[in-house]
Amino acid sequence: MINLDIELEIGWFATRANIAFMHEKGSHNLPIRKYLTKIVNSSIIKK
Repeated sequence: MINLDIELEIGWFATRANIAFMHEKGSHNLPIRKYLTKIVNSSIIKK
């Protein structure tokens, strides 16, 4: 029974991680995402 619980838990986390990864890939094209990426990569913040 313990092995079954561990398998279910791993499966749940794997599914959640996959959804998060798909969301990350999908949100990359949003204009606000591009704007924030530009700010983070600017030389002002790196100094």
